[in-house]
Amino acid sequence: RLASPAIMTARRSSRNVMVSGLLLVLEAALASCSAGNPGTPQGGCAAIRISAGDVASSVGWPVTASHAVPGDSQSCEFGGGGRHVQVSVRPTLGRVTVESWLAGHMPLHATTITGAGEAAVWQPDLRELIAEQGDVLCDVSMSGGAIDTTHSASIELARRLANLCNKIFALAPRASAPAAHTLWRGT
Repeated sequence: RLASPAIMTARRSSRNVMVSGLLLVLEAALASCSAGNPGTPQGGCAAIRISAGDVASSVGWPVTASHAVPGDSQSCEFGGGGRHVQVSVRPTLGRVTVESWLAGHMPLHATTITGAGEAAVWQPDLRELIAEQGDVLCDVSMSGGAIDTTHSASIELARRLANLCNKIFALAPRASAPAAHTLWRGT
């Protein structure tokens, strides 16, 4: 049995809409995956709301690339010259994470550090700063490259990463907790 011309036209129109929609989705996916400008946040990097320039000014070395961390929409990795900085921002878990480090519930020892949010700890072996403000967690770690491991250099690195967390906290939404959490999740 043959379909009427009206049904055939409707099917073609429906198929064209589906193909157009698929092309738009594909175009958006390709745009979000493009290497583009390292200063333009993409994926989890956009949710964190800082740029490669913000990271470079905090760590003191050129940052030439940024990319989302696969499987983690709240993390971004910035890099350049063989060094990498991973930044994770979680809308909750700030207090419990810092308190866990302070209470010694983590496998490595961490030192309290001032000047980053409401509370922060520094873990020198991991080169990781864990800070919280208003229960927002800012976790920044650095890896790669030749990194001075002396105590004074470690404290200087912690101070630089604290400045980066403070930039992130300054960008935190000043709304009610549920609204702020929605904004930080990027939804």
